[in-house]
Amino acid sequence: VSSDVGDEDIKVFVKPVAGKRLDPLELIRWCERHLAYFQIPRYIELVDAFPLTPTERIRKDQLSTSVESCFDLEHSGYRTRRAT
Repeated sequence: VSSDVGDEDIKVFVKPVAGKRLDPLELIRWCERHLAYFQIPRYIELVDAFPLTPTERIRKDQLSTSVESCFDLEHSGYRTRRAT
């Protein structure tokens, strides 16, 4: 996703397991423990299904680049370890 400041911000699309609820902050905390600080996504969009090609691959060109209706780490008030 394009960033106002410079490079690009990371947006991830997550399809939760059926019947399970996923808290985006829980995913951010997992990322903090397992990824470098610059790999932690700023945006998280929960989806019910992914658009697929006839060969069952995800159609990345059809994933939204909009950040209007997704979780935004910077606006959540949560500060990652690197940011404190």
